[in-house]
Amino acid sequence: MENIEEIRKQFDKAECEADPSLKIQLIKAGVELIKDFKEANSEENNVFIEKLMIAYTRRFLDQIVKIKEIESLLWMEYIVLFLTEFNQQVQIVIESNAVLKKDFEDFISLWGDKKAFIAALNSQKKSPKN
Repeated sequence: MENIEEIRKQFDKAECEADPSLKIQLIKAGVELIKDFKEANSEENNVFIEKLMIAYTRRFLDQIVKIKEIESLLWMEYIVLFLTEFNQQVQIVIESNAVLKKDFEDFISLWGDKKAFIAALNSQKKSPKN
């Protein structure tokens, strides 16, 4: 359970970070910890990690959607992160929270095509995970 505490601490740091460019680096470091944990642990422990990821995804999305001015490359990093590493969790969170779903779509619209992104998110949802 020490590894779970390390993951939480990493994500807590990310949640507290105000600078979006530092926040994403902390989130990515947490994702790497999760990957290592999943490889080394049983399905039972991985179920707990999935629930933890959903909780943090909700928190991260709630923070990220409030960013109204973001450089396009940093925006793309967040989009790719949400599309790849947090795809299932994003789907769960936005399907259960209409306000956050709209805010997330607005965030997507800052630099991208909302319809294309949603289609890509849905196609990722349907394809098997590596």
